[in-house]
Parts: sequence; C-alpha cells; structure tokens
Amino acid sequence: MKISIQKPKTFLFSTDIPVLITDINYGRHLGNDRMVGIIHEARVRFLKHFGHSEFDIQGRSLILSALAVKYLKECFHGDMLSIQVGIGDISKARVDMIYDIKNQNETCVCLASTTLAFIDYETKKVLTVPEFFMSL
Repeated sequence: MKISIQKPKTFLFSTDIPVLITDINYGRHLGNDRMVGIIHEARVRFLKHFGHSEFDIQGRSLILSALAVKYLKECFHGDMLSIQVGIGDISKARVDMIYDIKNQNETCVCLASTTLAFIDYETKKVLTVPEFFMSL
C-alpha cells in the first residue's frame, strides 16, 4: 500500500527531539516503533504549547483513530530530529495532524499523519472537534 500524506500550507509548531541510544534497534537505526513514540511526544508538546493536553482540549479528550507513517531515511543515535506539526483535514469529529520530521542536515526522514477523534472518556461518546482546532 502506498501512503500519501499531504503537507499543510503552513506548520504551526516545531520541536527538536534527539534520537537516544534506547531508540536504536537491532538494525542499528531508529526503530519504527520508536518513531511512533517521537510523533506522540511532538503531539503532546504541540498541545502543551497551546495550553492544552490530550485529556483536556476545551473539555474534550482525544483518542488516536488512525496513524500513517512514511519512513524516508534512516535515523541514528545522536541525530537531532526537528518535527514540524501542522493541521490537515478537519471534519465534525476528527482532525488530522501532520508531522514533517527532518534530521540535523535538513533531510526529511519521515512524514506522518495522525487522525484524532474527540471523546468523553466517562460516557464513551464521541464529541465534536474543539473550537481550538477550528480556529487554527
């Protein structure tokens, strides 16, 4: 299956995350599972930057409903990854976050997209996208 991830016109946030020795797999490069963790960390930092958390975005919590990761280059211990985060498609109850990940040489090593739904964990009901995302 070919993955197509459309970059947004602008990115709203950027953060740097180093590749740690614990991120390296038996192939001597960044493990695919560890990249997913790095994407998660970038999302948490994005939300915190705007005064939110995964458990409280204007009274809503988020839940990951889809993840697409397109690996383009290997990453190694000591690499510094710069992750730009932007917003893709928005529907009534879901929002796509797009991640453009480059190494210290400005080489794109990964593109990723997460689809986030909003939920009330107590009632288990899906909620509408918070105004915060609609205003971005």
